[in-house]
Amino acid sequence: MKKSELDLVDFLLSARHLGTGYASCIEWATGRLAEGESSPGLTALAGRDPGDATAIRKDCELILGMDPFADQAMVLEWAGRYLVRAGRLFAEGSLSLESIQGPIARITEILGKPDWLVILARNCEYAQGLPAYRAAFEAELKYLSRLWSHSPGIADFLRSYDQRVSSKHNPV
Repeated sequence: MKKSELDLVDFLLSARHLGTGYASCIEWATGRLAEGESSPGLTALAGRDPGDATAIRKDCELILGMDPFADQAMVLEWAGRYLVRAGRLFAEGSLSLESIQGPIARITEILGKPDWLVILARNCEYAQGLPAYRAAFEAELKYLSRLWSHSPGIADFLRSYDQRVSSKHNPV
């Protein structure tokens, strides 16, 4: 899948799972048309109302040739890309602990509370009121976002992930 298509997957999954809205999907299609790409799916998507989630989802499925919601691997890779972006934005100071807590909690639930994500989710939740968890959260976010950024796929991430490293980010 091309990078531009992965961007569409990210916008679509974020809209549904994180409540970011579907305007980014429409902007993505408009941008592709402006760059000279052309297809009935792109044209339809670019003309949609952001509130028409069903039509937007169908247009995206047509463009992508698949349903990213039904592909668990695609959802897991989206979560990894989210953590990479969130880690970078958090380190830059443009994403706050308060704004990252909800998405991390939702992603953890969506993925069925995978072992590799549980410590980050818990540290993020507790860091709001317990200062000891703040540094642990930051270290775990940095660790996971670094692993995902260097992993071309899920298998590579899972091979690289070390529960012992995450356990060091457990202040309990």
